[in-house]
Amino acid sequence: ALATEWLPEVHTAIFASATMTVSKSFEHFNHAVGLDRIGASTSSSLHLDSSYDFDSNMAVVVAGDIPDPRDRESYLTALERVLVDAHLAMGGSVLTLFTNRRDMEDLYARVEPKMARAGLELNCQQRNSSPRRLRDRFINEPTSSLFALKAFWEGFDASGETLRCVIIPKLPFSSPTDPLSCERNLREDRAWARYSLPEAVLEVKQAAGRLIRSSTDSGVLILADPRLVTKGYGKKFLTSLPTSSYQRIESAQIGHYLQLWRARHERRR
Repeated sequence: ALATEWLPEVHTAIFASATMTVSKSFEHFNHAVGLDRIGASTSSSLHLDSSYDFDSNMAVVVAGDIPDPRDRESYLTALERVLVDAHLAMGGSVLTLFTNRRDMEDLYARVEPKMARAGLELNCQQRNSSPRRLRDRFINEPTSSLFALKAFWEGFDASGETLRCVIIPKLPFSSPTDPLSCERNLREDRAWARYSLPEAVLEVKQAAGRLIRSSTDSGVLILADPRLVTKGYGKKFLTSLPTSSYQRIESAQIGHYLQLWRARHERRR
């Protein structure tokens, strides 16, 4: 509809976003807004580097030895250890972004008592809870941490020391039973690769963007989905992040890594 009814009628249209490309390619966006239907000579693209020094200020850690999320109980048990170790090592100030409420609430019940015994506050986006109140509490309590859902994957701004670590337990693929996904699968043979995969990549980019909100921010992004290193499409996620490198670390060593990162960070301050 954009390609046939709107774009031909305007003199100039400019699309701008910090999370538009997938592996530095505009192909997915061009298809989404119809630019691939109006001829290559009618549009151009430009990729500008960020003014933030992500390579110096943002560390990316992949816990590649965690069980596959489809083995739910083994996955949650391993993830529980990662979450506990990460929160204790960072002393709070951690935002964990979940793709579904069931996993979030299950892990909150396991992790929160251990945080409380260590004197750390952990909040959870419960049913009927106010995202605004959770946001304000997170920002106003520098060492508090939060388990949250999609409302916090984008548009959430917590700069400075109040947010030093973002954890993404699972890649945010759309459900195969989602009506839109079902319809796309009926219409196209490679619908998952054309739509679900790049949309999940963009969501991870959005979530990673919660970590560095100013030129002086620094922090650690932890990706705890083994598919990043066991599946070929994992490279699309990693090459789409603003950093040029990542570290694959065994889940049992993540706490130690974060302790070292925190010590270096405090010396720099």
